[in-house]
Amino acid sequence: MATNDELKHIAEQLAHPSGTKGLEIATMMMETNANMISHALDALNIQPGEHLLEIGHGNAYHVADLLAKHLGVFYTGLETSLLMMQQAQILNKDISTDRVNFLHYDGENFPNALGSFDHILTVNCIYFWKRPAFFITAIAKLLKPNGGLAITFATKDFMRQLPFTKHGFRLYDVKDVLALADIPQLKHTQTLRAVERIKSKNGQLVDREFVTVLWTKTV
Repeated sequence: MATNDELKHIAEQLAHPSGTKGLEIATMMMETNANMISHALDALNIQPGEHLLEIGHGNAYHVADLLAKHLGVFYTGLETSLLMMQQAQILNKDISTDRVNFLHYDGENFPNALGSFDHILTVNCIYFWKRPAFFITAIAKLLKPNGGLAITFATKDFMRQLPFTKHGFRLYDVKDVLALADIPQLKHTQTLRAVERIKSKNGQLVDREFVTVLWTKTV
């Protein structure tokens, strides 16, 4: 059984991967987040020529397949982890820079030259936002009119079973997230629930319930 310090270190790495352990965590997240990312992307119904922003892309192993599937789509990734941004650049170095761009930021303040987007998604990142209501309002400002936002996360009931989430994680139910995004700029359009079987840190198979909440930019 992991010690409290070990659990705290796991939580810190999940929030902000760094060093050798960060590379290991990134590989694990790539495997466990893949289905949740696909779920969010399918829900957004991305069309050719549209611009997509992903907040918290990890090592972005999924981006090559995403752009191969969605021809004509342009992708921008934002990461608080410099290591993850660098890994994303390495893993996607063969993709034209006209179609993909990875940027580093401090977790709250977006780069001035970021521009606006047709769609924005973020998967398994909301737990770490310091000011979630403020952050969602800032995200909404980046959306074009009628643009789509998808926030995907594992449910509070599932997450509270994981021993490391007591270290720096803020857990949510759908009603919590809807309350945070209750602003004039966003209209809630759909909530999609799913359950998947994943391998836990100790190698056991567990059922994870997760949710994708969708909004449209109204004004």
